[in-house]
Amino acid sequence: MNIRPRQTNESFVRWQGRYIEQRQTASSVMLGLSGGSLAYVTSLLSGVNAFIGFWPSVAFHLTVACHAFSVGAAVLYSLNRVRDFAVTARIARDRAHPKRKDNVPELRKQQRTLGQLTRRLYFWQSMLFLAGAVLFLVFCAYHLSPALYAAA
Repeated sequence: MNIRPRQTNESFVRWQGRYIEQRQTASSVMLGLSGGSLAYVTSLLSGVNAFIGFWPSVAFHLTVACHAFSVGAAVLYSLNRVRDFAVTARIARDRAHPKRKDNVPELRKQQRTLGQLTRRLYFWQSMLFLAGAVLFLVFCAYHLSPALYAAA
């Protein structure tokens, strides 16, 4: 039987907590930047009635779509984390209560499923944010090129 020393287990628990905090912080930062990017891109085109060109228009729409889906994934990620923590807390409560110990294996299955969904949502939030950020830079380069590189 492989039993971890108490000190190693405490270290694992401490670093697991840090890992979760860091992921939540990164998710919050991406959520904020995606929302800011959406607001900025939309403000650039408010009141503009002229056609901005095919490629800038494509970049604009893809930027908005990526950031909107990234925001959606961030919200789902946060809601799923709340559900995951609730199940984890219930496992801890039921494990300590002799009459409810039978619930623990089923709750652990549910917690594993929620954990997998959380990792997927974080991955997709990150990928959509990255794609949106690249497209945002492309859009800004197209949109601002006349001002940045004025014809002589």
